[in-house]
Amino acid sequence: MLAFSIHLACVPGTVTLNLKALARASGDRKFEDNRADIEAGVNLLMARGASSVVLVGQSLGTNRVLLYQADTQDQRVGGLILLAAPGNLLEWNIRIFGREPVLAVLAEARQRVQMGRGAELMLVDLGPLGKGLYSAQHVVSLRGPETRSDPFQNIARVQVPVLILHGTADRLADPAVAERLRAAAVATPSVRLHLIPGADHGLPGHPDAILPVLGPWLEAISK
Repeated sequence: MLAFSIHLACVPGTVTLNLKALARASGDRKFEDNRADIEAGVNLLMARGASSVVLVGQSLGTNRVLLYQADTQDQRVGGLILLAAPGNLLEWNIRIFGREPVLAVLAEARQRVQMGRGAELMLVDLGPLGKGLYSAQHVVSLRGPETRSDPFQNIARVQVPVLILHGTADRLADPAVAERLRAAAVATPSVRLHLIPGADHGLPGHPDAILPVLGPWLEAISK
């Protein structure tokens, strides 16, 4: 299953958010509910003296920071950094687990939501990754036809600079997603894609490859 993290950075320091969805193994929240958590992190850094903030999303966290900035157009956010983005979550699940079982889970989740049982937990088969408990509304919010998690739609509304980093050896998140994100970023003043040769999904474990790109990018957007 995709793990995710969100970091917020500014000159005085950084904040790593422990989102409510991370703290609860059942995954019972809707995807869009974490917008308030990100806003709280931005508020905290601004209270500590930041003049602007950069949102850093890792894995599924990339979808979350994209939705936050697309929805809020937060003027305090100076840029987004997307690490190992998985892309559209329905597409990702189908690629990893197969179309038939994924669509069956989604159909069951949608039926439960329609019956007013969206908060009930359901056991979701994650194939080689085992099984997990998720609420029907959580599953629908991630994979359903009206999902707000689609990063390609959200990045098209982002109006701050974006840096996309992806490892060429990432088997969990397809490196082709990075190029799709760059192509979809039509409203940003600048978008940069940097592929890291040989890097897997754990991009933070490759600082020697990331820092030479990250430093100049941060300096450029701060001018």
